[in-house]
Amino acid sequence: PRRASDECTLRTHMSLLDASCIRVIAESVGIAQVSDEVAEALAPDVEYRLRDIVQEALKFMRHGRRETLTCDDINFALRARSCDPLYGYSGTDPPRFCRAKGTQDVYYLDDAELNLADLMAVPLPSMPRPPRFTAHWLAVSGVQPDVAENPTSAEALAAAQPARAAASKRKRGGGNGGGDELNGDEALLGQAKQVLWAEQQVWLEKLFEIIRASKPAAPQPAAPQPAGGGGGAAMEVVGEGAAAPATSHPGGEAAVAASRAAGISLDSSAERAEAEAAQRRDAEAEGGHEAALGSALRSVAREPSMHAYAPYLCQFVESEVQRNLQCLPMLFALMRLVRAMLSNLSLNLEAYLQQILPAVTTCVVGRKLCAARGDDHWSLRAIAAG
Repeated sequence: PRRASDECTLRTHMSLLDASCIRVIAESVGIAQVSDEVAEALAPDVEYRLRDIVQEALKFMRHGRRETLTCDDINFALRARSCDPLYGYSGTDPPRFCRAKGTQDVYYLDDAELNLADLMAVPLPSMPRPPRFTAHWLAVSGVQPDVAENPTSAEALAAAQPARAAASKRKRGGGNGGGDELNGDEALLGQAKQVLWAEQQVWLEKLFEIIRASKPAAPQPAAPQPAGGGGGAAMEVVGEGAAAPATSHPGGEAAVAASRAAGISLDSSAERAEAEAAQRRDAEAEGGHEAALGSALRSVAREPSMHAYAPYLCQFVESEVQRNLQCLPMLFALMRLVRAMLSNLSLNLEAYLQQILPAVTTCVVGRKLCAARGDDHWSLRAIAAG
């Protein structure tokens, strides 16, 4: 039978770490005296933990498709085992160990010798820039602002080339043998649709409402006047639905004449006051409408996200010009809307010229653009031609 000392000697020879290695490690951390029994008991446990760390690091190496174990792999394994990483060995190049002269199993790291005088003579590097944060819009209502942080149009075009090529390839593959080939741009434009959000629809309806308010209201029909030059004012109600002349007492003719004169004067003053109040209300309403119309047109001329509204605005102008050919205020508002659309640099109207040009040309050379001859239709023609 084997003795306990023989088993201990066999286990020591099979392990990579022996009691002397444990004593050296203990002395490096400040433990001066470690007995042989403690060192022999710690050696298997230390070796087991080292093997576990190395095997875990080899997993990281294989997942990284590499054949060289690096210090980063060891650090990843230590973090996976909830241990502190190693500091001072984080380099891309693996460490190079050199064998000490006159020894068999003593190695050291081949570090380059540096001259402190040369290091002192090297100028100091520039101070790093302090961290800062800036915010910018990636897109506003589907439109990318032209700022330095966003990609340029050339970069966006280069990034969209694979999508265009794929769309063109799908289009050719769906044809009869690939005879009709379409460009990628045409294939993408054919699928593009302008869809407005709920907020955009509300804004568009409000704009249409403001422009339609430029059309004057239809005049109210005048109330019929009683025949006889206002003689009805000298009638007194006797019963329900019956009337009798107010001349049932002596001297009634003079009283009737006086009452008629007073009634006419009172009616004329009331009508005059009502007309003045109506004029004031119309002036206030016209001033408020002009302010709202100016604000809406400035928004159309300055907003960078108006490209989504282009088809709706062009269709609105075309239909409203046809409906209001003799309404000069409405045509003025529509031509001002067209001018605001042309002033917007982010709005491209080339695709909608077939809708805009007939409406504008009608306001330039139309035969009859107003209901009365005295209306200033020449100003409308000048605005439409400019």
